[in-house]
Amino acid sequence: METELNLNGYQVARRELFAHTREPAAVFSRCCFYVNAACLDIFPEHDTVQVMICREKHLLALCPCPAGQRDALLWCLRAGKRRPRRMTCRLFFAMVCSMMGWDPGLRYRALGRVVQDSTQKAILFDLNCAETYGSGSRNTPQYPADWRERFGPDYRAHQALMAADLVKDYAVYQVGGEPGLIPALPQKEDGTE
Repeated sequence: METELNLNGYQVARRELFAHTREPAAVFSRCCFYVNAACLDIFPEHDTVQVMICREKHLLALCPCPAGQRDALLWCLRAGKRRPRRMTCRLFFAMVCSMMGWDPGLRYRALGRVVQDSTQKAILFDLNCAETYGSGSRNTPQYPADWRERFGPDYRAHQALMAADLVKDYAVYQVGGEPGLIPALPQKEDGTE
């Protein structure tokens, strides 16, 4: 055993390789989009969200919003216990499959992470890391070919990825504890960038 901790040469195991039933997840399947109950627990007071896509980074964001707001989607049902709502979305599904190069006949599940600042909170899903479920066994995930030889990115590459992740005009930083949003571009005293 080494006496000093040197993580060079280590790979950070992707969280997709572990069980994640209590983590927020979004699913694309059969021209439908839905989330799991863990997502609903993050926004217990909101029955509607806006779905936002970042084409460049292949990120999907769910942001809570009032029911009357433009493009608000009902993402849960309240008949008895609050539960996720399966949303049929043929065009949205086709657009996401086209953007990602996905096979529309398969099912995809992406894990999410909560990002928040002092005024807003969102769930971000990295569609690049979505698990694929084939037509044979519905519960056996298939992973991208480049994942077969690696548990995840090298430690140094992982640290660089975590250093700055831009969301709108904010950078997401995590230095122990919960991630938070910090303005990426400094604000001048007159409020301009």
